[in-house]
Amino acid sequence: MADPHTDSSLPKPRVGLIGLGLMGRGMGLSLLRRGFALGIVAHTRRETAQELLAAGAWEAASPSALAAGCDELVLCLPSIEATRRVLFGDNGVTHSGRPGLLVIECSTLMPQAARDFQAQLTEYHIAFVDAPVTRGPREALAGTLNALVGGEPEAVERAVPVLQAFCEQVFRLGACGQGYAAKLISNFLAFSNLAAVAEGMATAGRAGIDPAVLMQALAVSGAQSRVLDGLAPVIASTGESRSRVTVTTAQKDVAYYAEFAAAMGTAGPVSATTAACYAQAVAMGLGDQFTPRYLRHVAEKQSLRA
Repeated sequence: MADPHTDSSLPKPRVGLIGLGLMGRGMGLSLLRRGFALGIVAHTRRETAQELLAAGAWEAASPSALAAGCDELVLCLPSIEATRRVLFGDNGVTHSGRPGLLVIECSTLMPQAARDFQAQLTEYHIAFVDAPVTRGPREALAGTLNALVGGEPEAVERAVPVLQAFCEQVFRLGACGQGYAAKLISNFLAFSNLAAVAEGMATAGRAGIDPAVLMQALAVSGAQSRVLDGLAPVIASTGESRSRVTVTTAQKDVAYYAEFAAAMGTAGPVSATTAACYAQAVAMGLGDQFTPRYLRHVAEKQSLRA
């Protein structure tokens, strides 16, 4: 039997994409580049929509209209509420009358939401996998994201060829919800590291330590990390970080993780403190800023205390 993951002679599924933000743009262009027929929903981000249409995508008026013309639907949305609205709201996916559809949900949401979505969609004979992705917009465009997938084995098998259009690795985590769980853990580790770096660098500044020399020392120490490496240009004032994650997104993801950890009985002071750090930054008006701005925020707070 031909392997659907490698046999290019097999017909490709018709794919729909909902969510044309920084990540969705690259994912859509990667799908088109790899020969998938791609549909999108009319969107307020007209610049991105026009770019995808010019590259060969087609446009539907609503999620239900898009789902009616697709075999698999990729979602990349900012919240549980947004995903629920796309799936079950007016003109949502479930109004498409499209049994056999597969929904591949690539957002960062709560594990219980995945299980709820799966149970509700089953009533419409629609399959669901949670497949949040790691890395950023540059990797989405290059097709080198990584997917953390949870779901029924048959649904995951169907999802893999589509995911491979914009991912270099697909990790199968187990049952529905496990992909979201793994992504929340990943983001908590990254964002708590960023918060620690911000405080540490503010302390270094107060102590009068040369940040460029300190970064050279940290790069060859036990403190070295991918997060620290990514922030190095900002800390050493030699350039800008590539991060395009907003402080609001960081706050949302850490809050989701804290809620998930509490449900698991594992919540501790680190998640509570990290959540409070980002919540305070959002309250101070930094929500729309990219996360490297958080370093300057902490440094500025410390300078006011001098």
